[in-house]
Amino acid sequence: MFRNSALAGLAALLVVLTATGGAAVAAEFRLDRSATPVNGDLYISGGSVEVSGAVSGDVLAAGGDVLVLAPVGGDAMVAGGFVRLAERITGDLRAAGGTVTLSGRVGEEAMIAGGEVRVRGDIQGNAWISGGDIRVSGRIGGDLTVNGGEVWLDGVVAGDVMARAGELHLGPNAAIIGNLTYRAPEAAEIAAGATIGGATVYETMHMDRPDVRDMAWGVAAVGLFGWAMLALSGVVLVLLLPAGMAAVERRIQDGRARALGVGFITLVVVPAAAVVALALVLTVPLGLALLALYPVLLLLAYLAGAYWSGERVVSLFSRRRTPDFPGFSRGRAVLAMVVGVTVLTVIGLVPVVGWLLVAAAGLAGLGGWSLALLASLRRGAL
Repeated sequence: MFRNSALAGLAALLVVLTATGGAAVAAEFRLDRSATPVNGDLYISGGSVEVSGAVSGDVLAAGGDVLVLAPVGGDAMVAGGFVRLAERITGDLRAAGGTVTLSGRVGEEAMIAGGEVRVRGDIQGNAWISGGDIRVSGRIGGDLTVNGGEVWLDGVVAGDVMARAGELHLGPNAAIIGNLTYRAPEAAEIAAGATIGGATVYETMHMDRPDVRDMAWGVAAVGLFGWAMLALSGVVLVLLLPAGMAAVERRIQDGRARALGVGFITLVVVPAAAVVALALVLTVPLGLALLALYPVLLLLAYLAGAYWSGERVVSLFSRRRTPDFPGFSRGRAVLAMVVGVTVLTVIGLVPVVGWLLVAAAGLAGLGGWSLALLASLRRGAL
């Protein structure tokens, strides 16, 4: 059950990322807000992302907070700390975040992962949900596969329910048309009024003797989720800032040792400057801003290092050039980013040596950003 969800997630993500390179020409790239209608696909990212204008195609969104408040004519792939999906999504939904709330309608299938997941709307097809605290009070038009710590079902499921949970609760409004198959330490708590149309199959899950196979798939799913979020963030970044990413990659390639050195200096200086700013009354807001932006800076550094690494691999098989940015095209950029994140993820599995290599790539990325910014400031253009 958990394995099927993980494999389905990987397949879906690969389809989306592969299609992104070819669809980018018909897409719009925006930061933070999209309040006007988009005739085509929308790629958007930022600290707080809001989509309040209808989108006729697909939506690819990543940010701290992500709000989708307008209809989406295609598929939606969304990642953020807080994710709220309040309108109709005609195609499939792929969503991940700390808190994910779905109150709109999904026309086809949905895959959702989060610390807290709330499904109050309708999912017309099958649904796969994983999380710590899961509550489903809407309607699922197909089968529901759920993996969670505490799972509450108080809505309608037109198909079968397959659950693995620390605790499983069926509320008074729960109606499962098909079968209920679940694994849990104790039998489910089923309220009066809840109905199950098919058979109920319960398998005891012993918490003191964990299932090694389930644990392995759980670790694999967490790793897949991390890779997916990094790849998604990287794809959005190269599509939104093509010139910037090309410039950063060139700075790293032109002087890798210099980029490493500047990256290390930046890594140390930024938090030190934040501490100094916090110690002075007049510059406290600046210190808080530096501390808040520091994790974002580290993420950008990692993605820059991944992009440079991926570009080195892609360049072995392609020498494609464009007049605007030597060595850059949207399709190539997406491929290089996905390849780079994958390479660093695999390398990071090797203890010590792999960790050091990933750290070096991140430092080089941080140095590349710093050098590109300094060059831009010297030219008088940010």
